[in-house]
Order: sequence, then C-alpha cells, then structure tokens
Amino acid sequence: MCMKLVESIWRLEKQNKNSKEIADIGGQMIDQIIKSISVIEDSENSLFKATQNLSNAKKYLKDGRGSLFNRAKEMKSLGANNKKDLN
Repeated sequence: MCMKLVESIWRLEKQNKNSKEIADIGGQMIDQIIKSISVIEDSENSLFKATQNLSNAKKYLKDGRGSLFNRAKEMKSLGANNKKDLN
C-alpha cells in the first residue's frame, strides 16, 4: 500500500514537471510565431515601398511629361542615330 502511494506521488510529480515543460515550450512557440509575423509584415511593407519606388522611377523615365523617353523620341525624330527601336 505504501509503495503504491509513493508510486502515485512520483507519477503526479512527473506529470507536473511535464506540464510545466509543455507550458514553457508553448510560450516559446507563441513568441516565435509573433516574431515571424512581425518579420513578414516588415517585409511586406518593404516590398510595397519598393514597388512604389519602381513605379516612380518608371514615371520619371518613360511615362511622365518631359520624361527621358519622350526626349529620346524627339531626338530620334531629329535624326539621332541609334541601334535599338524606341517603342
């Protein structure tokens, strides 16, 4: 009877220890998930900003009034010698 009581106490102690480890690991996992989401959101914001910058650069080079592309077309019409076709 006494042996069964000791065995039962040890089992409960082991379960309590395991429960604490599970809680610690779970907390660490949640922290890693939060960090990962933060990195993804930062990357998403960086990609959005990069896309905006590319659009602005294209506008300055090709689409905007007075762009380099439009000036190159003017030069071509005035007789500039070039090897590539302007579209």
